[in-house]
Amino acid sequence: MQEKRFYRGLYGTNTIEFAKGLIHVHPFGEIGKQYQGQVKLHAHNNFLQIFLVQDGHTEFHYGTEKITIQAPAFIVVPKNIEHGFLHQTEVSGWIINLADTGLEHMLQREADVIFGMEEIHIVSISGEEPATSEVFETMQKCVDEYNSLFPGRLLMLQYLVGQMLVQLYRISL
Repeated sequence: MQEKRFYRGLYGTNTIEFAKGLIHVHPFGEIGKQYQGQVKLHAHNNFLQIFLVQDGHTEFHYGTEKITIQAPAFIVVPKNIEHGFLHQTEVSGWIINLADTGLEHMLQREADVIFGMEEIHIVSISGEEPATSEVFETMQKCVDEYNSLFPGRLLMLQYLVGQMLVQLYRISL
């Protein structure tokens, strides 16, 4: 059995800088381009990842599972869970990385919400489920705010991340 490949940063790196010790955002699909569309199985032991798939489709790998993901969709991958991708087309979107220490501090009084983040969630966005569309919109707001230079950016990011986590927890009930 092959040993788990861990990265303390994004795939292939061991560093990552979080805004306010909480969030880091990176374009999805960019890393895959560097590796001919394949991101091999790996894990992160210091942050949770949310893959916001806005365009294209990819094959998501975790454990022994392979699932085709068609945009729009999102995937929540907890820390320590091996995952990878094989992009089937040009893929775009965002990777929202949330530091485990920041999450634990934010949610110390809401333990149930943290427990909801301990398993993989794969969600396709459709008009039939308004709650999934709402969390997808909140994820996009997180990305927009992260990439902005507005005053109060860090406070707004903290608010949006909190809203997103509660929305994710509620749709998993």
